[in-house]
Amino acid sequence: MSRKPKQPKTTDPVRRKKRRRIVLLVLAVILATGITVGLVALRSSMSRAYVRPLNELGYPAKSAGGERSGAVSEGEQQREIVDSENTVAEVFVKKGQTVKAGDKLFAYDADLLQLAVDNGVLAVNIASNSLQLAQQRLTEYESLKPVEKTSFSLPDNWKLPAPMSGDGSAKKPYRYLCTPETVVTAAQLNGWAKQGKTAVLVVVDAKGKTLGEWTVDPTFPPVEEGTYWSVIDQSEWFPPEPEGVTPAEKAKLVADQRLTVSKLENEVATAQLELEIARKKLEGAAVTAKMDGTVTAVGDPLAPPADGEPFCVVTGFGGMVVQGTVSEDERASLKIGDKFTVTDYLTDSRTTAAVVSVDDVPTTVGYEGMMNLSYYAFTVALDDPDGFAVGDEVGLHPYLDPKAGDLFVVPSIYVRSDDKGSYMMVDDGSGRLERRSVTCRKITNDGGDYYGASEVILLTGVTGDDLIAFPYGSKGRAGTRTTERPSLLDEF
Repeated sequence: MSRKPKQPKTTDPVRRKKRRRIVLLVLAVILATGITVGLVALRSSMSRAYVRPLNELGYPAKSAGGERSGAVSEGEQQREIVDSENTVAEVFVKKGQTVKAGDKLFAYDADLLQLAVDNGVLAVNIASNSLQLAQQRLTEYESLKPVEKTSFSLPDNWKLPAPMSGDGSAKKPYRYLCTPETVVTAAQLNGWAKQGKTAVLVVVDAKGKTLGEWTVDPTFPPVEEGTYWSVIDQSEWFPPEPEGVTPAEKAKLVADQRLTVSKLENEVATAQLELEIARKKLEGAAVTAKMDGTVTAVGDPLAPPADGEPFCVVTGFGGMVVQGTVSEDERASLKIGDKFTVTDYLTDSRTTAAVVSVDDVPTTVGYEGMMNLSYYAFTVALDDPDGFAVGDEVGLHPYLDPKAGDLFVVPSIYVRSDDKGSYMMVDDGSGRLERRSVTCRKITNDGGDYYGASEVILLTGVTGDDLIAFPYGSKGRAGTRTTERPSLLDEF
């Protein structure tokens, strides 16, 4: 038997179109579902605060910077740097002279210092008076009762009356009997001219005496719409301004005046601070020795040293000291008695040292950090000088109490401060942010590292396992949900 050849399959065009439509519809549904799910996931992730463990955000304090270098010198020293704004009037000691605590070393020109105090008092008085006047004006603005201003409406007795006679032609013009208060509108003036009409406006007083008249004919030039014109003097008339201010005008007056008061408050505070500084300088016009010792250096009052070199140095009778420098930002937090760890680079000897003095005048000796900041010298006294020699180069590290446990260093931008103290935004354990109070201390790396000045050592309040969030922006608030999966923005 011979097989019959297979017949080729025939495809119905209608069916083929239906199948294609179904496939495209299914693909569109899948794509739309994927986009919707993706957008929901993206929106959810963007609304959550990204958190990560403290031990990933920072690093252990044991490896932190903050090292300063210096050389060991003999005995505690008092280094007095002359204020460039003052003049040394008298010197009471000589090099090599022995002094006791409280003895006078030198004195500034008291007359110049008193003049600075007098000018400071005057500046405070002027600023305070200006502030008082501004506060009174603010009170006046706040007590204003706002009014709603509406569009002006002419009183009936000011409006143009009906014409007494005439048809508006040149031979028989409209004649109006007006009072001295009568006002005609721009619409009326322009209307007569457009219509080719002529009007005669006669002004009379209460007794009927004619005071004048105004003839308006088709040649009268057009006037600005919305204006008013006085008949008696034929000039533009302006409606009276309503008394009072609107709510918006009052709000602007109050806001502007509050800004003025705030600026003047800052001026008063600045003037008071400058006055206090001037008074302290006057009180310290005579500089005295802070310890028993020997004057090892004293300058010429006519040519005092510059560039941060001391004018007078008093060296104590015992012990060893090291001098370091701190930036103007750190100086406020450095206190007498603060501890440092001292390491001898040559012998590797180690001891602790306490701060015994911090200069009040900036020095350029031993730059540490950015060049455009002021730096102040401070002196530490070695607790145990055994193993150290005069002239040895040493390193100074902020002292960390071994009993304090693991401490971490983090960028200072993760720590915020307000009137309640310093705090960080931390996951509370339930997936939401909470405010956590912390104590910290700034550090600065040696060698001019700018970013070292933007780090802090966390002393209390958090541990390495705590999850930390960036404390700024809309997501850096208490109660915000957290996530450990960063969004694209967080990664950036």
